[in-house]
Amino acid sequence: MSLVALDIPPGIYRNGTSYQAQGRYYDANLIRFGEAGVEPIGGWVVQSVSALTGSARRIITWSDNANQAWTAVGTHSKLYAITRSGTVTDITPVGFTVGTADAAFGAGYGAGPYGVGTYGTVRTSTTAIISASVWSLTTFGEILLGTMGGVIYEWSLDTSAKATAVTNAPTAEAVKVTDERIVLALAADGDPRAVDWCDAEDRTDWTPSATNLAGGKRLTTNGALKACEKVRGGYLILSDVDAHLARYVGLPLVYQFNSLSDGCGAVSKGAAVSTSDETFWFGEENFWVYNGYVDTLPCDVADYVFDDINRLQISKVSGWHNSLKGEAWWHYPSSGSTECDRYVFYNYRKKHWGIGTIARLCGADKGVMSQPQLVGANGYVYRHETGHLKDARTPTLTSGPVQIADGNRTMEVHAYVPDETTLGSVAASFSVRDYPMDSATAVAAVNAASKTDMRFSGRMISVIYTGDADVNFRIGSPRFDVKAGAGR
Repeated sequence: MSLVALDIPPGIYRNGTSYQAQGRYYDANLIRFGEAGVEPIGGWVVQSVSALTGSARRIITWSDNANQAWTAVGTHSKLYAITRSGTVTDITPVGFTVGTADAAFGAGYGAGPYGVGTYGTVRTSTTAIISASVWSLTTFGEILLGTMGGVIYEWSLDTSAKATAVTNAPTAEAVKVTDERIVLALAADGDPRAVDWCDAEDRTDWTPSATNLAGGKRLTTNGALKACEKVRGGYLILSDVDAHLARYVGLPLVYQFNSLSDGCGAVSKGAAVSTSDETFWFGEENFWVYNGYVDTLPCDVADYVFDDINRLQISKVSGWHNSLKGEAWWHYPSSGSTECDRYVFYNYRKKHWGIGTIARLCGADKGVMSQPQLVGANGYVYRHETGHLKDARTPTLTSGPVQIADGNRTMEVHAYVPDETTLGSVAASFSVRDYPMDSATAVAAVNAASKTDMRFSGRMISVIYTGDADVNFRIGSPRFDVKAGAGR
């Protein structure tokens, strides 16, 4: 007999059949692949002292001029400011129009194709989708800026006051403050293709003149502008069908706009995730990356994500950057849910993917905080990547079929040799099959703190790891004690 290591490369592969994932991991929940092997994602604790009202659609963190940290969360019905200690203040503007919690098919007078239906009757359904209401949040120095439903609001850190509309500003679907201290307003004044901007250092001056930098541009696009991200050399502007680059050039143009690529649109206002070197975003059928040019981002779990996503609620897709771990995360609703209940992440340092389930609606990198901030479906803000407590949820990891030999012979397994930092905290169960179309047969399960005898045979073996809840385990390179069995 000989010891054979169960060496499986990091990352999840979930395209095609389970047999195509041979020698790879096929499914996971609450698992990532660190420098020391397989490990659970970090734990979380409640940050906000009270729950927020409404469905959270954007979160941002920043520090004021006194170096005090703040968090702002926009829900479909409210806007909140939260201190580092977790105190929640409702700063919803007076007269704010509550948005829509869920996307829906359009209806009402005038909806649908021209000439179809009887004049003066309400249409009950069309193929047009009214998106869920999503905030766009940014900061102008220490001042919070945001928009949802058109009006651009500002809040100047006064917890006794509500946010107010920015004087003279156009309506917009998204806002971004540039390095020139200019506010970019996307889909300005109801035109889905227009970008307007204010004068430098003056968010109230939007009228172009010979003495200021204010201006506007209608982009050549068939889409509706969704988001803007800072990138090297300018600002990446994403519509639902294409991508553009805005570059500051000074007077007289102020900003120069170049079309980058078609067919690479973002599915939501929150679809883009930026690092210092790259921007990634969630598209209709692919993930995309910009690092000087636009390209598809190869994805080992594309079938899993795009075959089972709620297309009606796709406007809720929300991404965030986990700089602590070198990951771009997205939360999205599965086909059986109206709310974000799944996540997918890309480790851009190690070039692999992870998947799982957790009810988080949006998130923000740690920034001025010590850990990332995520908002749960229950309305609470959580600090993630802290400790290992995960509400007693169990991390799991499943491999595709592993051929220990060349596949022509069965292999007899006589023992399992674990390799863990916390021996006995990870259960391993095994199943076998002879051919790809066969159903897997469960043959053994162990919770081993040392070499454990067992006996089973098969041509292809799959393993399922189940970690103890709330234990910070590591799985390295376990081994099987095997000998060759019969041939075909």
